[in-house]
Parts: sequence; structure tokens; C-alpha cells
Amino acid sequence: MFSGDKQLVIVFNGEIYNFQELKKKHLANQEFHSKTDTEVVLKLYEKLGIDFIQELNGDFAISILDKHKGKLFLIKDRVGVKPL
Repeated sequence: MFSGDKQLVIVFNGEIYNFQELKKKHLANQEFHSKTDTEVVLKLYEKLGIDFIQELNGDFAISILDKHKGKLFLIKDRVGVKPL
């Protein structure tokens, strides 16, 4: 999935159990094109930066390419359930 400006790319495997709560807490005024946790994760990164991962509850492996910063982030859940 790409951000609106195509400068962020996310590849996501898993499930974020609290994505609805995070959406309400941090992204209430955002426009969404899907009802997926993937889009919420991407928008959380856009708004909060990489520290958003501290709020995630779930089983996941996430790759975020930030073309603005020239960085690739590889993120796994604390237990490491999903393969990265």
C-alpha cells in the first residue's frame, strides 16, 4: 500500500488487534480509502513517526519504505510470530 503522495510504501503481514482504537485516538480527522489495519498503520507512521510501533498490539511483520528519509524500516511484533 502507498501513501497518498506515493512517498511511503508499506508491506504488512499480520493483524493489529487495537487498530480501531488507534484510529480513533490518533487519526479521527483522517480520510481513509479502506477499512484495513494496514492503512491505519501507514497513517500512524505518517503522523507519529516510527515511535508509533510502541502502541501496536498484535501479531505482525511490517516493512515501511520512507522515500522522504531514504530509510527502510523492518518491524516485527515482540513475540516474533510473523515471518519478516
